[in-house]
Amino acid sequence: MTISHEAVGAPRTEGLPERSGAVLSAPPLGRYRFWIRPFQTVRGEEPWGGLWRQSLGRALRRVCCQTRLRSCDPCPVREACAYPYLLETRRGAEGPAGAGDPVPRPLILRLDRPQAVGLEVEAGKELDLGFVLVGRANRHLGLVTDALQRASFYGLGPERVRFQLLEVEREVELGSGRWESVMRRQAVDLAELAPPVPPPYPGGPVLVRFRTPTRLKTGGRGIRPESFRLGHLFGSLLRRLALLQQFHAGEEHAGPVDRLLALARELEPVEAELRWESWVRPGRRREGPVRMGGIVGRLLIDDPRLEPLWPYLWMGQWIHVGRGTGMGLGRLEVQPL
Repeated sequence: MTISHEAVGAPRTEGLPERSGAVLSAPPLGRYRFWIRPFQTVRGEEPWGGLWRQSLGRALRRVCCQTRLRSCDPCPVREACAYPYLLETRRGAEGPAGAGDPVPRPLILRLDRPQAVGLEVEAGKELDLGFVLVGRANRHLGLVTDALQRASFYGLGPERVRFQLLEVEREVELGSGRWESVMRRQAVDLAELAPPVPPPYPGGPVLVRFRTPTRLKTGGRGIRPESFRLGHLFGSLLRRLALLQQFHAGEEHAGPVDRLLALARELEPVEAELRWESWVRPGRRREGPVRMGGIVGRLLIDDPRLEPLWPYLWMGQWIHVGRGTGMGLGRLEVQPL
């Protein structure tokens, strides 16, 4: 679906901040890539992200679980266990006490779009699997590495394709493209993670790509391409960033959320080419496949009022947006033109 929005009136420019990169009120992030080599060719129509989430979840549970209960809910050591913290996060697990509502998971799978909707990988070909760990989750890097080592023996997908874990790397500074080996590290201390520093607002048009299906909601209802607005995107980003910071870094978000949300609702993309992409992930044995889907495509924003929102849009490239981020959904790519 293609939507074209005409600019209405002259955009406001007064009151915009100076154009300089600044430390964003955000949790520490560790960006990692795990280099793997399958021993057999991986084929199938199942989404790559769903296969990895299932494989990693199974292995991580076996690495972490002490009680061998079927469910984590009645477990007496749940609050001290890394598995539910990383993959079944809820209020009270290494975060502020409260009701048992789901909160954003601190483990984010980073995939390119072709990988998210099915993939064929030849035997012996090296490829990288990207992860982002948020805040305290970086202390569990060794467990994630151990789980992937164990998953390499269990195999991936219905055919149980085994693979070799070759290397684990961490990006020295977010977005820098410089990597260092952390293969033998059991944890990364938060003091090692530099605070996210967005580049200066570029001015001019900005292209936003939804690289993997993005699942947004408003009022409990899913947002389809024809009803999408920039307020939906920024509302989800701001809410997600604040919750990640609260539950995984123990800090309150310091940004002017209400003012930014009001501004985002006023913005319209100059161009929008969006469509819905269906997605099916493997479910539990009794459930069968789970049907999902989300928005993919591109937006072009050309409005100087974007400047106060620019750091959050840039941050969305690393924290993703919407639901299913643990399977690689909601990945954004931002490109100044």
